[in-house]
Amino acid sequence: MKNFTQSLKKRVVAIAGCMTMLTLSANATTYTAVVSGNFDASTTWGGVTPPQILTADNIVIPSGITVTLNQNATVSGALSTLTVNGSLVSSGGSALMLTLGNITGNGTLMIDSLVMGLTTGFNFTGNITAQKMVSLGSTMSSAANVVVDKELWLKSGIYNLTAGNFSLSNNARIVVDGGIMTVNGGLANLTNTYSVLYTSASATTGVELSGAGLGDIEVNVPAASMVTLSADLDVRGMLTLTSGTLVLNNKNLSFSGNGNFAATGTGTITSTNLSSLSVTANNNITGGIRFTSGSNTVNNFTVNMTNNTNSVMLGTSLNVNGQLNLQSGRINIGANNLTVMSSGSVMGGSANSYVITGTNGALTMNLAAGGSNTYHVGTSTMYAPAMIAANSGSASGMLSVGVNPSVYVNGTSGTMLSSDQPLVNATWYLASTASTGLNLNMNLMWSAAMEANNFNRSQAYISHYTNSQWDLTASTAAVTASNGLWSMSRANITSLSPFAVMDKDAVTTSVKNIVAKKDIVLYPNPTTSTIYFDNHSTSFEAKTADIYDLTGHVVKSVQLDRNINAIGVDELPSGNYTIKFSGNELQAAQTFIKQ
Repeated sequence: MKNFTQSLKKRVVAIAGCMTMLTLSANATTYTAVVSGNFDASTTWGGVTPPQILTADNIVIPSGITVTLNQNATVSGALSTLTVNGSLVSSGGSALMLTLGNITGNGTLMIDSLVMGLTTGFNFTGNITAQKMVSLGSTMSSAANVVVDKELWLKSGIYNLTAGNFSLSNNARIVVDGGIMTVNGGLANLTNTYSVLYTSASATTGVELSGAGLGDIEVNVPAASMVTLSADLDVRGMLTLTSGTLVLNNKNLSFSGNGNFAATGTGTITSTNLSSLSVTANNNITGGIRFTSGSNTVNNFTVNMTNNTNSVMLGTSLNVNGQLNLQSGRINIGANNLTVMSSGSVMGGSANSYVITGTNGALTMNLAAGGSNTYHVGTSTMYAPAMIAANSGSASGMLSVGVNPSVYVNGTSGTMLSSDQPLVNATWYLASTASTGLNLNMNLMWSAAMEANNFNRSQAYISHYTNSQWDLTASTAAVTASNGLWSMSRANITSLSPFAVMDKDAVTTSVKNIVAKKDIVLYPNPTTSTIYFDNHSTSFEAKTADIYDLTGHVVKSVQLDRNINAIGVDELPSGNYTIKFSGNELQAAQTFIKQ
């Protein structure tokens, strides 16, 4: 279609040039076709061929006669008239240009390229079919039927339908390039699938976006230019923002059916809190929807996709002033922030609809003292929400929560603990605009599918990565939340950084490697006075052994050498313990019971 537009531009320029180069007789002459034939054949007109450019002449094609337009022709004089009661048919890509004068008749025009610039004098009541049609500000004021097969180019002025019918063939395109299209009494039949391209200049949308057949839309105006909506826009094809800005102008933007957003281009969307965004599409929105920095606020954001495993991707951060409505489908924000403003709220949220937060991405909401929020977040495959409550007296602020798969020994880097340690395969990241004075209670939730390495949910705890290490707290049993997920709580949190759920046997010390459990064997287990250990690892030599109780406190430490494989524990109260062996940048851990 791009080649059509380029060739059409050249043709318009060429015809306009011919108009200035030819000097015609001021005496009006009427040329009437007497037999079917070529436009430039004298026999067609009974001996005298009409000029290519009419400024004061008349051409008449009677009923039953077909004239083949095998050269470009122009009607450009106020006194000139083209009367077609028969047929005028293009050959070899010839163009017909109507800029001044009259067109009448009730016959048929089948034109390759039709250039229309008649603001008056359109009195034709027959049928016009054009492969490509250029409007230079034309008023269609009679009961004609105009069909454009491939491209309508709105070059300048207003293409005003005051009468008659206009329609596009399937897969045609409308190019908005300085002109507009209006309907004031006529009928624009836009039911066949068609696309729209905005190019060359700023524009305000109109009839071209109102058709039931609207498919792909492309904005390709200069970077400083914009396309401004005059009505709500429902995208049912591909929206491509190649360059420039799409201004919502307090109108709503929605993606439905096969609606999608192209990943290519540099254009952005400008929005305020008077516009809403809705996604009910049948498919993934694969390109990240891009908003203009500083103009990236919507009122409501609704996600209710046909398939709850589908997702809509955001290419920039977005603020929601009203309601974030999570019904079906996911919002993939990547490294961006999705912020529900203080005036906003969240509706819905479940394993069927949540926010996927990538590295450094987060769902942000206002959290005031005495209040609580449920952050419906998760990974690309798993729903892992967090409920955060601010205790009375806590500092207030915008609290952000993100979750990523995997747990690392250094919080965000180092050895991947989730490869061999018993824990929930997720790290929750929290941050707040309140840097001091926080006092929060946390409830983290996960599914059984997220549990790794024989995680024991009956003896688990939430660990906080602080002071360069994962801390230990008393283990307890996870409970089932109302949404069917497993849940665990931790109270009185005063600082924020990564959090993870581990069982009491997890080894989290920052070391280069962690020896597999099978390489250290404890016996007898349970024991009454002495615990023995055998080291089957060829790379690990234990130097120290630390015994932890269920609260995470070290209750006994022993220096080891190759001759020691027994540790006395008769002084310890009966209960469950973890023994951690360390040496040569390796670590191993096992649990035992003291009777």
